Amino acid sequence: MPQNENRDAIILGAGVSGLVAAKLLQRQGMTNIALIDEYSHVGGNHIARHIGPFTFDIGSFLFQNDSPFFGHFPELASLYVPVTISVGRVTPAGNVSSYPISISKEVFAKGPLEISLTILSLLTARLCRSAINAGDYARFWIGNRLYEKSGLSNYIERFYGVKAEDIEIDFAKKRMSWISEKATFRNIFKDFFTSKKNGSWPQQLVRPSTGFLTIYDAARQSLEQEGAMFVLGEPVERIAKTGNGFEILTKRRVFRTERIIGTIPLRSLLSLCGFDDAPRLKSVDLVSLFFSFTGSRGFPHNILYNFTATGRWKRLTMFSDYYGQSNLKEYFCVEINKRKAEKIDQLVADFLETSRKFGLFEGDCRLEGYEITKNAYPVYTAGASETAQSAIAKLRQFGIQAFGRQGGFDYLSTAAATTLVAQDNIAAMTSSG
Repeated sequence: MPQNENRDAIILGAGVSGLVAAKLLQRQGMTNIALIDEYSHVGGNHIARHIGPFTFDIGSFLFQNDSPFFGHFPELASLYVPVTISVGRVTPAGNVSSYPISISKEVFAKGPLEISLTILSLLTARLCRSAINAGDYARFWIGNRLYEKSGLSNYIERFYGVKAEDIEIDFAKKRMSWISEKATFRNIFKDFFTSKKNGSWPQQLVRPSTGFLTIYDAARQSLEQEGAMFVLGEPVERIAKTGNGFEILTKRRVFRTERIIGTIPLRSLLSLCGFDDAPRLKSVDLVSLFFSFTGSRGFPHNILYNFTATGRWKRLTMFSDYYGQSNLKEYFCVEINKRKAEKIDQLVADFLETSRKFGLFEGDCRLEGYEITKNAYPVYTAGASETAQSAIAKLRQFGIQAFGRQGGFDYLSTAAATTLVAQDNIAAMTSSG
């Protein structure tokens, strides 16, 4: 028989959004909080996999030392490892170049004809094109010639799982703003006259060599010391409205509360509340392939993006650059947006074939394992933002505040962005009563 428990607030999901929300509620005096997650760990999709002597991440996670996340969990900052990030891309010509686009290398260095054709393409786009999707947005800012020749068109489709023309303009303006920033005269001038070699970025932070569990267990302990309870590996089965609040049913417990915060996938949250008309919002399943390697890898960067017209992989991260080799081997993760019918062995063969075609990983490259992450991030096809906001409003009317990458169907690329969204939503909840 399920055990009954009363709580001041229930948070569904124990990723970054849920952890920050819990900390903010504790500061408001709510100590009797429960965080429920179907995962058996804290940290959401920030997951490290230990395979033999290697530790891989699912995805490529970078943190900044001024992240607002550390304002809520300052004790975690010292656990991260400072690194210098170098980011590159494989161009359609098969060369490794700067990421995302180098105006100086791809336009100015190719002489007057290429400069003239690129400017003509840009002027044509500015004068003739009305931006209604992500492809239009990119063309407006850099012109169709540079858009195609740089491989940006390939990259957008590979990264988001759909063609750029199927991605709504609102998402492009919010999440692809680097294109417009790169295309300003100030940044073109800066790109031409400065020597930013190999796509070097300012110093960033990565998780410790022991994996994400070291970080998020510390966050869990911080919250538990103030009275929070974690219910892990126990998915919610139903959410029911009661006279003065809610009942949340899991397999072993019934929680009663007046406040629910949802950071789990929006469609799942709607279904748990009994909304049979939950919208079919598109999301991406992410495949992470884990490799070890000895030989000549063919590029100097820690992170490498695929801007070519071939190959299913979108990004790879060299973890051995951060943490050192294991058993005299380099090791890295390759990310791929999975299509329904694809098999893992097909994706492995595709990566090995296309990478070696471009002179990458010449030597002994071995698959050590893989992971499939369901609903890794949302895809903003036409009308998705409006549909998601309508669903969030329906939950709010029901009495549940939903936000975060999953709960808010919001493509949040960093822990810093996730933290800021959580702060804004908890502040809004507080001001509204």
